[in-house]
Amino acid sequence: IDRFAEFTELELSLAKDVDAASFKALSEEYTKDKNKVYYKWVSPGQFWVVQLPQADVTSFEVLGFNFAKDSKRVWWYCKPLPDIDPSTVEIVNEGFVWKDAKGVWYQHEKIPGADAATFRHLDQAFYRDKDRVYWSGIPISDADPDTFRTFGDDSPYGADRKHVWKAANQVVGLDAASFEPIHQSVYKDRNGVYANGYPVEKADPQTFRKVADLDEHFTALLADDDNFYVFVPYRGEIYRVALAGDSLHVSR
Repeated sequence: IDRFAEFTELELSLAKDVDAASFKALSEEYTKDKNKVYYKWVSPGQFWVVQLPQADVTSFEVLGFNFAKDSKRVWWYCKPLPDIDPSTVEIVNEGFVWKDAKGVWYQHEKIPGADAATFRHLDQAFYRDKDRVYWSGIPISDADPDTFRTFGDDSPYGADRKHVWKAANQVVGLDAASFEPIHQSVYKDRNGVYANGYPVEKADPQTFRKVADLDEHFTALLADDDNFYVFVPYRGEIYRVALAGDSLHVSR
């Protein structure tokens, strides 16, 4: 436990004299009995249950994954977080973002200038408040929060009326109004279809679509009205599959 405490840079002590009669699990990580609150540290093949000596047993409650509060403090893992109001704290995106009445935090780092009253999660790691759009805790410059749109939790792309972004990075040369992700790094606008930023020759953006996932590695079958395509993400390549008489013609 001494070596583990040195590794975590925390003052830890193993749980002792646990009251079995009142002991109960609050989550996979947090437990308590009538006297103390406990946290479970997990390491491959073993775990340690440690005491949280500053925690208030009566008011302690779990808010989410590795996140809890009592009447005086907010807890992340087994560490009390400073300057967060437990009476107004709430989760914005479990495991990543929370806020209280006066501030917003990406994990344990406060997001400067974020407006807590209007801050909310969109999709993936995109967030917005009344003034800005964010990727994780990073403000995205030039993004318009009123027209910004996202495309689901599986897509790292976002767009507003003028621009397209992949995460916090702007993707230039696209028509933002018609932009639409298809699968992984394959996307389209009214002018064309693109894979990893390169145009897919002869692909029809009007009818281009995803047909099916082909394996657990995100290889996918795509199509327009004239051809089928296979996208192989680990190579970053797309293959056109076209009928050629009684056979198939495959081109990269």
